[in-house]
Amino acid sequence: MPNIQETPDSQAGVIKKTKSVFLAPVKSKGVLASVGVVLIFLIALIFVNYFSLMKTRQELQNYSAITANLENELKTISKRSTIVSSWRSFGDNFSSYAYISKEETDMFFDERVTAFSFPPIYSFDSLSGCEDADCDLKSSSLVTTDQDGGQQISKVPTELKDKKIIFSKLNKLNSLQVASFIVADGQEERAYVYFFDGKKFTPIITEDTENQIITKYSRGGGAIVAGGDDKDFIILYIGYEGLGFHYKNGQLKNISDFFGLRVADNGFKPYIIKEGKDNNAVWYVLSLNSNKPKLIKLWQNNTSEIVGAVDLSNIFDTSEGALAAFTTGDKAQEIKFIFKKDGSTNVNAPAQILIPGASSQTEVQMPASLSPYELKLFSDKGFDNTIDRSVVSVNLNEAQGNVTKAKINEIGVTGEVKLFLSNSDKIFVETKEKEEVEFTLHGRDLFWRADFPKGGSNQYSPWFDNINYLDYYLQVD
Repeated sequence: MPNIQETPDSQAGVIKKTKSVFLAPVKSKGVLASVGVVLIFLIALIFVNYFSLMKTRQELQNYSAITANLENELKTISKRSTIVSSWRSFGDNFSSYAYISKEETDMFFDERVTAFSFPPIYSFDSLSGCEDADCDLKSSSLVTTDQDGGQQISKVPTELKDKKIIFSKLNKLNSLQVASFIVADGQEERAYVYFFDGKKFTPIITEDTENQIITKYSRGGGAIVAGGDDKDFIILYIGYEGLGFHYKNGQLKNISDFFGLRVADNGFKPYIIKEGKDNNAVWYVLSLNSNKPKLIKLWQNNTSEIVGAVDLSNIFDTSEGALAAFTTGDKAQEIKFIFKKDGSTNVNAPAQILIPGASSQTEVQMPASLSPYELKLFSDKGFDNTIDRSVVSVNLNEAQGNVTKAKINEIGVTGEVKLFLSNSDKIFVETKEKEEVEFTLHGRDLFWRADFPKGGSNQYSPWFDNINYLDYYLQVD
């Protein structure tokens, strides 16, 4: 141990400096030792973490490999399950041409009614311009738009006195009257229809009868009408959806299928015209809405029931102005329409026009272009059924395997039809509804075809609106 003597304060700094210098090497060695220990610890920790990470990475790689194997196995199982031999089903309600071959189909397709028929034949021509709103037609037979098209009912059936009546109508047939009511039924609308003699209501359709009219889309705003004669008439509700019945000799037949959402067109006030009698009757549903003219034809094909419908409302697409009125024409299956032109400024146009070389008293029909009203004539000439026609599908099978059997279980058609199925190169085999076909040819395709023979009368047309259940057997090799 060094011998250090005490010195005056003036030398203390020297002594302390000497002591500090003497001890410095000892401290440096201690720090280096500490740093070395720390470095060794950190290196050890790095190695531990490295090997831990390597192990985790290997585990992740193993997990990924396992996952990939599982995915491949699932894909294989899924693929096998999709091509297993089994019966399969197809259906088409003809909402579009999606499953129909346009190139091979020559039937008329009505995209509103969503059905096929023979091509309708008609004309829709301008007859003249008119100075007056009635175009000199008999006012007693003229039906004006934007009105109810019937009488209001002063009395209400007892069962409806506590119900919320939204709409009511009294339609006269021949000697009988039909009273119709629409009432609120929760979020829906329900129709009540009666014969009414001025005092007594005799039920035709109510909530207690077998046949009922009640909506299912909760849209409201419907209107109802009855039209025809005493023993043969139509009851029709039109709102967001269309619901109807054909009443004939005390029996009701549901005809709602002819009035789908596209035909109802979010609602209009319907009016019914009946042409002809008994089994040869033709019906026309028109609209009392001036801004939404309608023309829907129903026919019977010489049967007691209504068998088809075609929506001809597109004839109004080129008409100028709003529909003001309509009435039956001078001949069978003719309807006259009066249109009021939009923004017409020539209401006072002269009724007489001086023709060069003629006297000033010569009267001619006022040109439609110079008049505030226009009279147009619709003439229904039936259908073009001069040739046999067909509807043919596209290939309906895209799965791997052979189509060995097929069967048309349900088809919606009226009129004469011949049915065919094919599994190869469109070599068709004739069949019938619910008849199973076993194909003799090896084929992976599936086609159907419906042939409609021409009719003996231009008033005849088949009506084809679905092939909802077509079953086929897919055989996997």
